[in-house]
Amino acid sequence: MKRILTLMVMAACGLLLLSCGDANVTPKNTAAAPANAANNSAPVSSANAEEDIKKMLKDVETALGKNDADALDKIYAPDYTLTNQDGVLQTRAERLAGIKSGDLKYESFAYSDITVRTYGETAVVNNIATFKATNKGKSFGGKYRISSTWIKGKEGWRQVNAQATAISEPAKTDDVKKDADKK
Repeated sequence: MKRILTLMVMAACGLLLLSCGDANVTPKNTAAAPANAANNSAPVSSANAEEDIKKMLKDVETALGKNDADALDKIYAPDYTLTNQDGVLQTRAERLAGIKSGDLKYESFAYSDITVRTYGETAVVNNIATFKATNKGKSFGGKYRISSTWIKGKEGWRQVNAQATAISEPAKTDDVKKDADKK
């Protein structure tokens, strides 16, 4: 009885191992392998990703400085959105249309204090943008803290989201004292 039980346990374990398959055996569905491989990109090293994204940021600087919507079209992902300095959510189409029409026009644009953090094929970028621009003839600009998200796909790194927040000058000590005296 003990032998029969041992044989049954061994047979069950053998069947279990066979059903899991061997990792070294080529799968039977090899027809889909090339298509699936095309959708995946190569593993991303954080050092290479940082270099690539900093180069892309230079491309954004150049494109915005020249009001080149065609160049930005290649940088912004199809589902790109920007929450601008006024808190307005803009789609890629709206942003590019504003630049193409001349409603949004940059006189100068530069990034500084760039930090890139990668998480596989996603990167979070924080920096400061300093620029001068007009929107429908109204001037605006200054320093803005920018937070953006980038995704690496089959076309390379593309920006999918950005948020701009104005950096205000810190209050002067005299102003703080005057405000406290009013209370």
